[in-house]
Amino acid sequence: MTRSNLFKTAACLLVVALFCPAVNLLIAAEEEAEDPVLQMVVELLGNEDRDMRALGLQQVREDLPGEEATKKLVAMLVKLSPDVQPSLIEALGERGDAAARPAILEMLKSEQPAVRTAALVALGGLGTPAEVPLLAEKAASGTDAERDAARRGLISLRGEGVNQAVAAAMADADAALKVELIKALALRNATESLPKVLEAAKDADPAVRSAGLEALRFLAGAENAAAIVDVLKAAKQADQIRKAELALLAVANRDRQKTAEAAIAGLADAQPASRVSLLRVLARSGGKKALAAVVEQSKSDDDSVADEAVRMLSVWSDAEAAEHLVDIAKN
Repeated sequence: MTRSNLFKTAACLLVVALFCPAVNLLIAAEEEAEDPVLQMVVELLGNEDRDMRALGLQQVREDLPGEEATKKLVAMLVKLSPDVQPSLIEALGERGDAAARPAILEMLKSEQPAVRTAALVALGGLGTPAEVPLLAEKAASGTDAERDAARRGLISLRGEGVNQAVAAAMADADAALKVELIKALALRNATESLPKVLEAAKDADPAVRSAGLEALRFLAGAENAAAIVDVLKAAKQADQIRKAELALLAVANRDRQKTAEAAIAGLADAQPASRVSLLRVLARSGGKKALAAVVEQSKSDDDSVADEAVRMLSVWSDAEAAEHLVDIAKN
């Protein structure tokens, strides 16, 4: 370790040693005079050395307990330079004290892009269902940095009623906004929103349909297999059929038997492109009924369907398909 690094480490340890007893003084303080501990945090945050700034932010996140401390940190926020504000904003978000929420919302009006971006991220730890429309709007139409930050905030919003608020916001949303809301539901694992997501998978807008189909991969269960088969059969574009297939494959990993039953039932009136996808789902699902259905499709008059059926038999999960392959080879 170099001499400068040794000095830096010693300085950090000295600050911590001075800081810990001062925390108790902060909790007990009742007067509004300038707090020496908060002043120390200000000095740490304004320090050019990254390690010293990190130490100050650690105190904000972990070692300054209580709402009163949060209020004082918020009061300090507006006095800091724009270079330092984003770090403190994100630390306040991680701190998770709702007392900081009004100030963070105010920071969204800043002229500094980095400050606005940090505020959007922080709302994930401080926001409520009321912030869902704001975050979704920024996710759909902000700058690149703001969109990424708003998505992070939307995904990490805490509290009861957030998933319901995200799903409800889809009702009057335009296509771009609806796509962001659907993505958030998927990443939040909001399984209670499945009816809305299934509706989206049938939406007239291609982008909304794609988002809905992708979300089904994360949210759908075996009880939704038949509905996804219907979506797959109704799809016209190859990419939409493929996404519905991927959703069914994901469901098959959770319940092979029910998925196979839904896929078999869907074969009867499916177009060739949809039947090809359903054959791949049946190969993933396995079982005697699925095997019999694939063997039957190997006799199809449509070459694409018959060829895919033979391919699926060749990769079947057990040896039962072998005799059928031998029969096909002979005839």
